[in-house]
Amino acid sequence: MKLNIALSSICVLVVGNYYAATEAKIDFQGNLNRIRTFRKVKSEVEESKKAWKFLVKVRDGTFFDSIETLDPAVTYDNHFELGDEIEVNYGVSATLHKGKSATRKIYATGTTTQAGYDLSTRVDLDVMDRSYVDLEFDVDHKESDFSACVDARASTDGSSFDVTTIKGNYVRKTNLLDQAGTLAFTPRYDLSAGTKDVVVQYESGKTKAELKVSEEEKELKVQYKLPFRNTIGVVLSDNGVKHTLIDYERDLGDGGSLTINYKDKVALGKWSDGHGWVAKASADVDSNGISNANVRIGKALEF
Repeated sequence: MKLNIALSSICVLVVGNYYAATEAKIDFQGNLNRIRTFRKVKSEVEESKKAWKFLVKVRDGTFFDSIETLDPAVTYDNHFELGDEIEVNYGVSATLHKGKSATRKIYATGTTTQAGYDLSTRVDLDVMDRSYVDLEFDVDHKESDFSACVDARASTDGSSFDVTTIKGNYVRKTNLLDQAGTLAFTPRYDLSAGTKDVVVQYESGKTKAELKVSEEEKELKVQYKLPFRNTIGVVLSDNGVKHTLIDYERDLGDGGSLTINYKDKVALGKWSDGHGWVAKASADVDSNGISNANVRIGKALEF
């Protein structure tokens, strides 16, 4: 069995706050709460009072290019009020190198509330390709738990305007078998790819389930919380065992976690102590045994 071990570090110089997403977990389709997410980000910016962020990363202990490997980037986020009813959030993000992963982006988001409906519009411009802008239009009615969003792309010279995706979401409380829960219904249309599907989510107590139905595939995701802060989940597809995924997660307390999942004959694991240290492991697992094992250990630093 071949085992590769690498040390890695992520050094994050932040003037403000740094946020990281959880990896190696069953990805349940979230409800369409982009407006509510915007409110949370805005609140965090207000609390920090620091809009500039500078990030530097070192991945897997490898150095192919002294500048691009560090992936230095700078971001700026701020907001202001336009009159008494419209809030505007804006910002820029840019990598400080000219490699293949270089990005330069500008965005602005405006939100308002009218007759109980939260309305939001977002514009994104890729400075490195100024031929188009990406647009997001959102509506959210909290009292009825209904929300919808439309994504579009428009050319900057005004020659074209194309709607790319349309999504709707409706959530209602349930009491199946005297168990309180929620049921969410989400139809989705991807006009650019010519596909459509429907996602139905149910959550009650220790159980969370999601069914996605499309012309190409039917997929079921189920997750159940076990005693002693353990969680196990499985993903089943009518396309066969190849797309089956088994997911295990344990809450280690104090922000730490252990996650293991298996998909397409590959086992992935992630351990975090909740204080910056992270270990990731992967291996091919099949009837012939375990092969091509990799382990990476690193620590995230924030200044």
